Amino acid sequence: MEAITTQRRMEILISHSGGGELFWAGCITAVVSTVVVGLLSYLLFPSVALIYRIGANILLLGTTMIMGFVLRLEYTLSKRYRLSGGVPLYVVLMFLVWFGYALVLLIGAPTLAMGIVSKALVLPLVLVFIGALGYGFFTKKLFFFVLRNLSHPDYVSLHYREQIWEHLKPLWETVRRYKDPCTLALIRLNMTEQPVSILEILNYLESANRLVKNQLRLTDRNGIRSRDTLYVLLPNTDLEVSEIPLKRIQQALVSGGFQVEKIATTDLRNADTSPTELLSTLEGELRPAGAKV
Repeated sequence: MEAITTQRRMEILISHSGGGELFWAGCITAVVSTVVVGLLSYLLFPSVALIYRIGANILLLGTTMIMGFVLRLEYTLSKRYRLSGGVPLYVVLMFLVWFGYALVLLIGAPTLAMGIVSKALVLPLVLVFIGALGYGFFTKKLFFFVLRNLSHPDYVSLHYREQIWEHLKPLWETVRRYKDPCTLALIRLNMTEQPVSILEILNYLESANRLVKNQLRLTDRNGIRSRDTLYVLLPNTDLEVSEIPLKRIQQALVSGGFQVEKIATTDLRNADTSPTELLSTLEGELRPAGAKV
């Protein structure tokens, strides 16, 4: 079974949440974290002038509010340029912000600043580095907790949504070039009585997918499309002939304890739209009119 890791859930959250959700999650995170840091800075450096203390906290507050958009930019750049280690934009931003935060506080307490610099020049930089790392870790944890409760994403469907292209794209190009038949089928399962936890849904889908695979030829392809839908690709098979293997697949699923609600099929030769539009059309056929896909 393919698990949906914590890192993958974070990617799904940051890439599929709306701009408003990113903004409000950043606002809540910024207010909580700035209050905490502000209280700590007051306890540690009570001699800092009020105007400088307010300025430093406004800098921290404003930067943290936009963290959702910075994290989305990190993910976009990593995906576009296929950087496995990611782009640490937020870490760099936090270091710069904390450097500015510490600088403003020290300007507001010149006696304290001169005392620190005269005794240990490297100490402020070490404190800034530690503060930036700790603050970045805390705010990311809090941000994703808030964002998860605001957006409530369907992790299973979003995780599997792009996997069909690995099988569909080469077959689509072959059909376009040689005009060979190729049937695409989407099989919707009835999940109304199934448990709703991610692990249980994954187990359910993987079991159904294995049953489908056992009924296919070596040249056929199948997989999971979403939390209630499987896909099957039958190369060199037109719609009339595809009824035979699809009926066999449906019987295998029913015998295995799965409820097949509906099967939608199309021949890729007859498609006059893009693969994305074709999939959207098939998914629309699987659901009652007015239902949300």
